[in-house]
Amino acid sequence: MPAVFVQNSATSSPTQSIDVLNAAAVKWILETADNPDVITIAAALVPDVQWPVKFDASTMLAQLRDTFLGCFEDTQYGQPKLVYRGRERAIACGRAFVHMYIERRSIQGRPVLPHGSYGPGSLSGPASPAVDTQWLLWVQHDDPELSFICDLILELVLDVGMVTPLSLRATKIPDSYLEWMSHSLPHCLIQPQYAKFWRRRSLDTITRLLVDPLPPSGILANCLMTACLLLDQSVERHDILVVDKSQSVKALLSALLQKMQSIVGKQTIQVQTHDSTTMYSLALLGPISIVLQDAEFQQIAHDCDMPGWAQRLCQSLVQSVSHQPNRRKARERVWSNARAALRLSVAAGNIGSNDRAATWDPQLLRSRAPPTADCDWLIDFIDHHHRVVNETALADGFRVMSTRKDVGDRSKIATYVDALVFALGTDKPHPLCRAALRAAHAGRRKLASFDDDTMSAPLRSKLSTALRSVVTAELNNKEADIELVGRHDMRYLQIILAFTPSVPWMDQLVEDGHLTSCIAIARDLESFKLFPLTDQLAVYLLSMIWLLRRHSDSSAAATAEPELSDDLYRWLVNLAWGFAARSHKLPSFSEFHIQDVIHPLTELTIQRVAQDPDFVTEDLKSQIKRTFNHLTDRTSQSSRRMQLASLIGNT
Repeated sequence: MPAVFVQNSATSSPTQSIDVLNAAAVKWILETADNPDVITIAAALVPDVQWPVKFDASTMLAQLRDTFLGCFEDTQYGQPKLVYRGRERAIACGRAFVHMYIERRSIQGRPVLPHGSYGPGSLSGPASPAVDTQWLLWVQHDDPELSFICDLILELVLDVGMVTPLSLRATKIPDSYLEWMSHSLPHCLIQPQYAKFWRRRSLDTITRLLVDPLPPSGILANCLMTACLLLDQSVERHDILVVDKSQSVKALLSALLQKMQSIVGKQTIQVQTHDSTTMYSLALLGPISIVLQDAEFQQIAHDCDMPGWAQRLCQSLVQSVSHQPNRRKARERVWSNARAALRLSVAAGNIGSNDRAATWDPQLLRSRAPPTADCDWLIDFIDHHHRVVNETALADGFRVMSTRKDVGDRSKIATYVDALVFALGTDKPHPLCRAALRAAHAGRRKLASFDDDTMSAPLRSKLSTALRSVVTAELNNKEADIELVGRHDMRYLQIILAFTPSVPWMDQLVEDGHLTSCIAIARDLESFKLFPLTDQLAVYLLSMIWLLRRHSDSSAAATAEPELSDDLYRWLVNLAWGFAARSHKLPSFSEFHIQDVIHPLTELTIQRVAQDPDFVTEDLKSQIKRTFNHLTDRTSQSSRRMQLASLIGNT
């Protein structure tokens, strides 16, 4: 069996050999066989054969056509009727005919077929190819796959698509034909007289094939090549002819992404809605975002700056909505495109995906899209999709907000907090809830900085209640992934820790029972041992427990709060100081800052040592000393540190 070398468009030499079916053997069978079953078997192989560029396919096409038409019998009214058990043969020969006819037409022009012997005219002698095929106009069948094949053969042989678009009875390619037809689409698009007619079908096919999970790489390559042609990207004819294009997927994807950027603009976005290539670019955002979710292709997206470009595109679209004040359909179309653009940014930048590492690992912050300077447009995006209750788009909005340390203009803070509270609801999907928590975590310092005029008491109350509710729900979810719950708790603790410098916020946290939540997390931590997450949680838990208890004790409305056991305190303190002693080795992009927790951790330890001198072990002494030695800030609260050092030195 011969090997055919597939030419890679990126090089001038063959890059891979593929063993293909023997084209000459299949051609010989189709031209000489008179057994319909043999012809059917050979016809099923036609789409998988790497056919030579130049060869005479007319006899083979005529045999396929005649065998296909032979699957129907004439009735007394001249209406074709499928013969008994003729469906499988009709499908195989019809598909082979369409595949070969489209491919040969794009290479050599319309194939010239010899006269056939089927159809109404066959009773009085051989009919012309057109008369043969026109007989199919009268096929009445409730089988969508068979109807589509009949319509498509009519369209091809009569060439109606060149003059007047034919309204097929099956307006869309049947699902079972999508992968097979994906090879023929580029052939139709490179011929100007047919391209306009096939663009809508091509876009529909791409949209239906590029879903999760992705199709095989060869089909994916066909879709990407078709998308390139939709955007008027030049593609070499010999690349289109290759049956298995799987080796070209990455090159095609890179070319497509760059073409999309060149059409819409790379830095300055210009959305010309009247331009067909722009409209196709916008329509491809959704399917391409599915492709870029695959880790295999995210480096290509990063190299092309797709996350940043897609965010700039979304920003431009959101800001353009105000230009459509009285055009509801136009506004809905703009919002749809904005959603697709942001989804592409999230997928390409791997921002807050459902994967555990991608959701929480701070190392991925380094590879995310650099945020645009202005995020008010993103608040507008979030507000709109909160109002229309589009939870998927809302989650994407919060995922992108989680890459910023901002919450937008002061005038929009009430809108933003309302959306956060909605998304943090315990009845909301986990991806939305966790995205909102990450967004709140990213903007925690900004949220804490607002005065009462901006962050009113009712807003504080709503956000505080939502935060406590969501962490309580996670603690009660016994089926949740234990590591995700731990990192969820970490974000919660870091958020409320950022609020503690504000007296109004501390009043709110104490009033809403966040101390009880911290105690519950600490008790739950005994069954959660995952280094270094458990150790870091211990640092924040002890800090928050001390801060909240101190504020609660000084409050006029102080109430009895639950307490931890001495053994649990001892275990947590050792974990916390052990982590603090190693914290200077953490990378610069880490979210942990020892200065945020050293004071409350020191105070709590002094308190425990004063109550029980046996609380201190040699390991704890060593960890505390190492932590103090590595502190860069040696003045703040230094007297309390000296007191702790003295206490542990005397034990």
